[in-house]
Amino acid sequence: MRVEFRKWNDYLNSTKPSFNNSKELSENYRGRELPGFSNFIIFEKILQDRVAKLKDQAIDLLNVIRDIIIKQFTDVVSESFQNYNVLQNITKDKISYIQLNQQEKAEQRISEQFKMENWIFTQDPIFLKVLSEITNQTFSEKELPVFDKQCKYSQMLEAYYEIVVQRLANQLPLMITFYMLQETARLLSTDIMKLLEKSDVRELLSEASDVSRRRKDLRERLTRLSSATNTINNFLND
Repeated sequence: MRVEFRKWNDYLNSTKPSFNNSKELSENYRGRELPGFSNFIIFEKILQDRVAKLKDQAIDLLNVIRDIIIKQFTDVVSESFQNYNVLQNITKDKISYIQLNQQEKAEQRISEQFKMENWIFTQDPIFLKVLSEITNQTFSEKELPVFDKQCKYSQMLEAYYEIVVQRLANQLPLMITFYMLQETARLLSTDIMKLLEKSDVRELLSEASDVSRRRKDLRERLTRLSSATNTINNFLND
């Protein structure tokens, strides 16, 4: 999963736009304001459009992780219950059912995350720290609510987008891992323990007919070999 999460981080980094084309920004986002006037609505709109484009890739990440987790769970079940077909099939069905429910929850949380990202927000010290790193200038809270206009508008956009990238690079993996892996494991363990409390536990633990037959043949062969060994030993001792 960490490999896929790194790909997600790399993807986020690859989406960092240049924001340097002030003419394009003006043409695409300018409203009624006169030239030279800064407007937070423009700032907000640009970032909202950029962040909204990340949602589809976030859902793709969820689907990739779901497939990885289902395969791992299925492999463990097949290995652990290889002689118990009934229990194996029931457990695999439970995995599919739980994963389907957990995926719906994860998708809902991802949608909520992007709705929250639609509200442009970060703590002032965090924004000023990243902005200082990008511009190689020092900005402090003492200069708020207005600071030196030497800072370019494009660099303010880059600073905030950098914060979004860092936030989503951590938040999405945590969210997906919690719902798709940790919660699935917890719910599956609970369901399996409930199964073993039922009266038909013998049926659940019944082995496949070919396995039982092979075990019976091996026991009979072992009995014959033990009998032959005793006969040979008695003969040699005589």
